[in-house]
Amino acid sequence: MHRLKIGIRNTLRPPDLEQQKKKLRKACKDFEAVFTYQMLKSMRNTVQKCDLFHGGQGEEVYQSLLDMELSKKMADLGPGSLTRLLYDQFKDRLGPGPESVGRIDKKK
Repeated sequence: MHRLKIGIRNTLRPPDLEQQKKKLRKACKDFEAVFTYQMLKSMRNTVQKCDLFHGGQGEEVYQSLLDMELSKKMADLGPGSLTRLLYDQFKDRLGPGPESVGRIDKKK
């Protein structure tokens, strides 16, 4: 019969640096998508709606869903995207332990 080793040592191990980088990149991309969605939503609110062609509440729902998908697709496009800028800003703060999470650069 095999023994199952359960220990606290494995659960307290700090996350792998590559895994932290993946999570950071996803968080940055998600932030850019939400930011872009809010910008698209604000831009659409500035355009006057014509009563002749306005589809009502159904059109607003589908327009909102379209804006969400557009913002997800637009996130992390190009070399100067907000995702890449944020990722480059925060990636140096990743480290092996929890003490590196709130670390402040003292280079200044």
